[in-house]
Amino acid sequence: MKSFSFVNAESLFEYVQGKNQETHIIFSNYKNIIEIGKRATPNMILCSTSGEFTSSGFSEEAITGFSCKSSIVDVVELFKTPSKGYLNLKNAYNKVANNPNAFALLLCDGMSQREETILTSFFCVDDKFKIIGGSAGDSLEFKETYIYIGSKRVFSVALFFQMEQRTLLLKENIYKPMGRLLNVSSSNPQVRLVKSFNGVPAAVEFASQLGIKKEDLSNHFMDHPIGQRIGNELFIASPQVVNEDDSITFYRRIRSSVQMELLQPEDPFISLANTKKDLTFKPSFVFSIHCVLRSLLFKSENLWSRYSSNLLELTKNQCGFISYGEQYYKHHLNQTMVILAVE
Repeated sequence: MKSFSFVNAESLFEYVQGKNQETHIIFSNYKNIIEIGKRATPNMILCSTSGEFTSSGFSEEAITGFSCKSSIVDVVELFKTPSKGYLNLKNAYNKVANNPNAFALLLCDGMSQREETILTSFFCVDDKFKIIGGSAGDSLEFKETYIYIGSKRVFSVALFFQMEQRTLLLKENIYKPMGRLLNVSSSNPQVRLVKSFNGVPAAVEFASQLGIKKEDLSNHFMDHPIGQRIGNELFIASPQVVNEDDSITFYRRIRSSVQMELLQPEDPFISLANTKKDLTFKPSFVFSIHCVLRSLLFKSENLWSRYSSNLLELTKNQCGFISYGEQYYKHHLNQTMVILAVE
């Protein structure tokens, strides 16, 4: 797998010309993706972003991505109705199911709030099969995101990779528990709404646990998402908005009767150091997906340059994008980096 980065569409098309036996997965802002989509060939997969990660680090103007032999990847279009594309997804998975190095890259529509529904399509997939995914962005306009297979605009897409080299899938949190629990008393997962925590209206209890006024709660969402423990791992859910009835809308579904933990920031460079320690081999290629909320935090604190340099120590053969949500195995989560390393 080989990463690439260009400053304009013409340079991209010069690069892909003659590489008909390769598949090119391309990430850029929605204006570039729309323009590229008009001329894209079937071996080009396009996804709009809210920023990119390249061999030079974080960018908001790049056209980036990676190329690989078409013989190792199956491209499966996914639809709003999951059952519609299920057989193609199942067939693609069956080809790689017995390969411990195989993985799937899932690119989801970023505005429909259907990531969890999309993941139901993967019920035939073993829970230990590697799935790395990101929800497409639109440069923080929050109107419409764009995914293409060639010149055909699609709802979402899954790419199954038949790999020979070892692969490793990791996620990185830059938040840690505060030791304060929020039991979900009542929620409506379908619309990502939590009505109450600990038997108290959600916003009232959330603010009380933080020791702040309810009216100030939304100003603390960036620093204090909540997390759910599944096994030994912590999966982050980001609050989006406080509603008039003191319920809270989140960026992912939260079911009633689950226990959530209030989180607080930790040093992102300590988190990154731990991520790098978890790599069991020297990677030849790294693909990463970064939550837009992490990116906004890094921008506000001028951390992207240092963080990029640190991450690129793994290999310069890297690419990735800034997403509106992340997928890790069969989970949809927020405020996280998911990373796929290839030996």
